[in-house]
Amino acid sequence: FRLNEGVDIISLLTGFRPGSMGESAIILILLAGIFLISTRTASWIIIVSTLGSAALLTFGLDLFGLSGSTGTIPGLLSGSFLFVTVFMATDPVSAPKRPIPQILYGIIIGTVSILVRTFSLFTEGTSFGVLVANVFGPLLDEIAGKKK
Repeated sequence: FRLNEGVDIISLLTGFRPGSMGESAIILILLAGIFLISTRTASWIIIVSTLGSAALLTFGLDLFGLSGSTGTIPGLLSGSFLFVTVFMATDPVSAPKRPIPQILYGIIIGTVSILVRTFSLFTEGTSFGVLVANVFGPLLDEIAGKKK
């Protein structure tokens, strides 16, 4: 089953494609994500909000012909995006602790990652997404903790 530009979905899922060690086998990353969520090590809210915001932005950019040649599904399954979403975005030390800040944190990561990946020379914008979100993580928790 091939997607845009001859990208094979089976190769993306199984890891039989060029890429860095650890980020290429999507099935293993998804299984690790399920394990981390079930042991309450990772927040499912951050994972879903990161994936959702990135998918919506990529789909929107696809509609206007701005996302390049990869398309939505290959763009989210290739490169380090899924790896960063499951392992780095959910880091319990730097991620917010409350649900609403976690949603905003995930949206920041997903949006910045796709914007950098699309409109700059850095094909792996996920690093920038995590760095920018980590700047705002404690602030989001602080704001959410204040009562009127």
